[in-house]
Amino acid sequence: MGPKRVHKVLRKEPKEFGNVLLNSSRETAHMVDRYDRLKKWREILNEDIGNAVDTFLVDKEHWNGPEYHVITDTGLTMVYNSRTLKLISILISRPQQLKRNYEALGLKIPSIIHKLIKKFISRLNQGYDLNNW
Repeated sequence: MGPKRVHKVLRKEPKEFGNVLLNSSRETAHMVDRYDRLKKWREILNEDIGNAVDTFLVDKEHWNGPEYHVITDTGLTMVYNSRTLKLISILISRPQQLKRNYEALGLKIPSIIHKLIKKFISRLNQGYDLNNW
């Protein structure tokens, strides 16, 4: 097993800030290269990105700096660069990732997050491992 990945949750941001990020159209080249991933998710999930539930500033010790992780009500985690505010990646929110963000700040996990965790498990049971394309 490789070295443990760093995921330090620095703070929680207002929900409105997350929605501002979701409504921005700025993307990194990394994200543009993965357009097919987003298109496939929309086909399989029959959903759009949704609205922000919570937004966390996360330091993963990446050379580009910390990231904003916007958790949406459709179960996606939208990842943005904290300096440029450009979209970096879109992930299906995994249960442990969701829990880790709240627990790191000593926050109670909201009921909508518990519902998203159940949704994730249901998607896996249907054979959709959407983060590994």
